[in-house]
Amino acid sequence: MTGTDVYLLAAFEPYTDPRHPVPINTLIVHAATLLHPELPQPDGGMMYRCLTERPRRAGEIVPVSTLTFELDGGRLWPLVADWERVVASLVGVSRAGHCDSMSLGVPDLPSYLIAMGPTTVSTIYDQATGTMSQQGPSERQAALDDLAAHVARFVASGPFWPGDNLVVPPVDREPLQFRPCGTGPSSGQKPTLEHMSDERSNDEPPVSKGIGVAGCYAYVPLGPYGQPRQCHAPVAWTGVLLRLKVRGRPAQAWQAFACGEHHDDLIARRRLLPRDWERLADWREQADRWRPGRTSPASDPYRPPRPLAEGDAAYELVDRAQEWAQGHPGK
Repeated sequence: MTGTDVYLLAAFEPYTDPRHPVPINTLIVHAATLLHPELPQPDGGMMYRCLTERPRRAGEIVPVSTLTFELDGGRLWPLVADWERVVASLVGVSRAGHCDSMSLGVPDLPSYLIAMGPTTVSTIYDQATGTMSQQGPSERQAALDDLAAHVARFVASGPFWPGDNLVVPPVDREPLQFRPCGTGPSSGQKPTLEHMSDERSNDEPPVSKGIGVAGCYAYVPLGPYGQPRQCHAPVAWTGVLLRLKVRGRPAQAWQAFACGEHHDDLIARRRLLPRDWERLADWREQADRWRPGRTSPASDPYRPPRPLAEGDAAYELVDRAQEWAQGHPGK
């Protein structure tokens, strides 16, 4: 199976566009568009590998939620790609006309089903009829098949144009070790990406960690193992998260924020001080500039959050933070 046979589906918060009669909340692109030079790389290239290194049907549409399921319910995303940044950049590339894409306003129910994991079953209440029904894998696949039919009609007049000057995917690295959520590591499997996966109950929803996030760092799947959505609970804690060295990217130490439920993984966690609230407000302002469908004026460009330290300095900072935490229990 090659990348030309596969398409990525990304769902996001809707935006309006005068060219479309309804708000846009879904984007479908050619897999090779993930190699576009305007996307964060090698993150885009690693997502391309996720799409193309597993058996897929010709013309298959693969939602981000499916990739999340295949990456241990999202636990392995930090070792593969910053998927949220890639998706936001994809929207920008699409709106600028730098690739072929399908920008859609998918109705609430199919949008919800697609964002769920491929094995999730949900009970849906129909306000119009007052009835309840179960929706699961078959209904989700039907929604994807309907979108695949739209793609097939588009392709009938010519293939998707993925963009120009595409980068080479990072194929020099060892094959990705996929781990569908809930399956556990297979016998004799090499501890590559899996060694970073949390040892949790299969019944406990996995939490992935966002870096440079304007709010609680935790990303919790929509339904069991669906597309991760950021936790929107009020922030009450701050601390340090260590992003390990991977794919040639140096280790990074980041300040992170968390709610009362998700603060346990923070190193040297403490309550927020005035300077922390100021930094959080700045990150939120910058995040608003980066949302899909929005652009920053050239006079005041988007300023992405930066790590506290990189490389050896990141490990040294974490060591100092842990020493501080030992001397300040209960902060």
